[in-house]
Amino acid sequence: MRAKKTDDKDPFVKTRKIPPADFEIECKGFLEACLSPDFKRFRLLLSYYTAYFQFPMTNASETASILLTTLLSVERYMTMHNISYPSKNKAYSCCGKKVHSADSEATDDPDFNTTTNCKDCEGLRVVLVPLTCVCSGVRNNVTLAITKVAFLSIALNIPLFFSQQVITREVEVATDARTGAPAQTTLKWGVGVTAFGNSRFYSIYTWSRTVFLQILPFIYLCLINFYLFKFIRMANARWKSKLQAPIPANLGGASLAAPEQLTMDRESSNVNLANCTNPITGNIATANLRNIRRQNAQRKLTVLLIAIVALFLAGQIPQAFAFAAIYQALLKMLGAESRKLACSPSYRLYRVSTNCICLLTYSANFILYATLNAHFKRELARCCRVNECKRKPRNLVSCVDGGADEEQPFVRGKIRRAAASTDCVPRGRQQPPLIGGPV
Repeated sequence: MRAKKTDDKDPFVKTRKIPPADFEIECKGFLEACLSPDFKRFRLLLSYYTAYFQFPMTNASETASILLTTLLSVERYMTMHNISYPSKNKAYSCCGKKVHSADSEATDDPDFNTTTNCKDCEGLRVVLVPLTCVCSGVRNNVTLAITKVAFLSIALNIPLFFSQQVITREVEVATDARTGAPAQTTLKWGVGVTAFGNSRFYSIYTWSRTVFLQILPFIYLCLINFYLFKFIRMANARWKSKLQAPIPANLGGASLAAPEQLTMDRESSNVNLANCTNPITGNIATANLRNIRRQNAQRKLTVLLIAIVALFLAGQIPQAFAFAAIYQALLKMLGAESRKLACSPSYRLYRVSTNCICLLTYSANFILYATLNAHFKRELARCCRVNECKRKPRNLVSCVDGGADEEQPFVRGKIRRAAASTDCVPRGRQQPPLIGGPV
């Protein structure tokens, strides 16, 4: 009877009346190595690590990931919104120069024209808003932004550092009826909740944190993903309308005598226009070609962000319900009795499942970047110093500029074969061969 009473008091203690001969083959639920003193000391250190570092820092890193994902979504939304609905009057400061959102490279509207004052600054890749300005100091700006987000995330999770503690308890070991050994007590260490963790203030903080750092950002990310998908569809529809638009016949080099020889691809038509002898139309076509390439890069980047946000939501939404207070509230809403979560097999299984889902989504981000982002692959190859950098000079391109051969210097991570196009020619010096002329 005494053993049964001890079982009800502490569910972790397992007592069974067994013969002494069967003691060595009895399964106690843990490995034999778990009984060693070194492993017990390791578990004690692990308890301190879990209570005072792992629990608050894990939540802080989760907050940082939510904030960074939200900021990236804001930046992408503003970028795609300005591309889809360009404004001719906005001007922003970038690299110490005035940059106008009316730049032709900031929109894919075929009827949108710019003035000579709307020039993009050197080193600028996206001419939209300061958030998307990629200049020489962008690395410092990104580092500063990440540092601010990290400090803000830790500050918002400071109460979690005082909500748990390492506690000790005495567990009474039941006496063995066969041997008549007296009852003994053993000391067990574990992680418990502090008085602050049981206070009303901590409960209010928990719900406020859940609402403002999880529920609202998740709803916002869902809406942003919807609008980004809408912008992608608009851009694709506009792109198809460009492909179906008739090609002008008065730009030289393009003859209406053989319309079947003209491709409806807008990029190919711009390349043909750049080959015309008219310098004005050639400059316009070159700018259009550069515009098309940047628009394609923007669309690919937006599709990549949509996939990343979808994976992020798939991992974070189930994880949000694994918080102890939220889980207890869900049990009350479902009519179940409140229980000690440390002794709940269903809660433990749910926590393990959500952790596995989060790990899968986090690892999938790297795969997405490596497969969908060419710039990421180039930077990864450059940082890892792959063996491609040791290829023979015959793989370098000999570029033609004004009839004179000019061998380009070796650029790490940007090796191009001789069969490649003339992209290696610096901007402003590219002179493709004329249509119908010698190649």
